[in-house]
Amino acid sequence: MISILKAAFFTLFLLVCLQAGAQEAAPPAPAEEGPIIPADEFDRGTPHRSAQGFMTVVDTGDFETAANYLDLRNLHGAAIELTGAQLARRLYVIINRGKWADIDDLIDDPAGRPNDNLPDYRDSIGIVLDDGKEIRLLMQKVPRGDGVRIWKVSNATVSLIPQLYDTYGYPEYIEDLRRGLPNSTFLGYELFKWVVLVGVGIFSYVIVFLLALAIRRILGDPNVPSLRRTFRFLVLPFGLWVIVMSVNSAAASLGTGEAAAAIQQVTPLPILITVWM
Repeated sequence: MISILKAAFFTLFLLVCLQAGAQEAAPPAPAEEGPIIPADEFDRGTPHRSAQGFMTVVDTGDFETAANYLDLRNLHGAAIELTGAQLARRLYVIINRGKWADIDDLIDDPAGRPNDNLPDYRDSIGIVLDDGKEIRLLMQKVPRGDGVRIWKVSNATVSLIPQLYDTYGYPEYIEDLRRGLPNSTFLGYELFKWVVLVGVGIFSYVIVFLLALAIRRILGDPNVPSLRRTFRFLVLPFGLWVIVMSVNSAAASLGTGEAAAAIQQVTPLPILITVWM
């Protein structure tokens, strides 16, 4: 009886070992293959990656590098007279002030978006208004120097940048200020924007302070406790609230990059000052 049990156990053991060996020897199931994205120094293998790369670079103020995301071949009109860096900076301004581009809508596929009523080598970035007319701006699949096809902002779109900048660009006094300052960026804002925002903040507070002085003078004796409290309210929480709202409005008008927009979304300062009031 014992010998029979030993034989049965041994047989079972062999079967388990054979099954385990068969599982180990079985080839793994083939992984599902995705689209092959071409390797590229600037990660321009898909419309989404190219657009995201452009926005990341211009957010740092490196417009020379940003020019690598523009198709600068066969330009026409006023665009011919501008450098790649100048065109990249102006496109950045148009994007930020026009609020038309949504990079998340671009497809992360080297073939582009199918069934969008565009040629297979083009994808839409967005639509802007110019003189009441809708103008579609495009990414385009173009050959790199070695023949590999990558995505850049279409040369047809690049040629429209000077025309669109007339609509979305800054007034000349802002341009004069920008040209007179170093090209540096901090927290997503160029230096000239910081100067403008500081000026707006100081100007708005001076207006509130002068208004508070006028109110105190009109209402009578400034030593009355209620008047002192009113004056203190105007020059502290209300004055700071006016500064924050004015600076936010000016920042939106100047255009905010991705880094600056992210900071604006998480900062609790406007809420804290509102609660203080």
